[in-house]
Amino acid sequence: MSDPYGSHIFVLADVCSYIYPKTAIELGMGPYSTQFLLKVVGEKLISIETESEEWFKRISVMCKSNKWTSVFDRERTELEIIQGLKADLVLVDGASAMRVPVCSYAQTIADTVICHDAEYHAYVKAPFCQYVKVIDEKPYTAVYSTNTGLIEYLKERHTCES
Repeated sequence: MSDPYGSHIFVLADVCSYIYPKTAIELGMGPYSTQFLLKVVGEKLISIETESEEWFKRISVMCKSNKWTSVFDRERTELEIIQGLKADLVLVDGASAMRVPVCSYAQTIADTVICHDAEYHAYVKAPFCQYVKVIDEKPYTAVYSTNTGLIEYLKERHTCES
């Protein structure tokens, strides 16, 4: 896929086929990721957009589901919005300035965290997580997980850095 907005979908698909998430939080809605997550998440997807109301409306029109909650909030940061939430999977692809702290916090509320644009941000791995950066195609995608089998599975299927 040569579209930089969708370069993480292959990694997201492999992660989801391995862990089968019941719940997910998506930070930064997208035409590829939101629709994909709605297909694979079993029970509940919360999608959060903090930057563009126009973008939020565009994606919201494309996606409809009873298991989906979409949130637009320009007043709070993504980090503030996700306080106290839990999920099987968190996708970090939202506000650039918040990605590093959000990725770090997300590792405390989810077993698996996927962070897009990994070559542009100095993401930090929590001590209890395994890590791999998938470098098949730019922008790169980092995956943090407590599931060692998932990390090994990704290493078998993709070109990676650890």
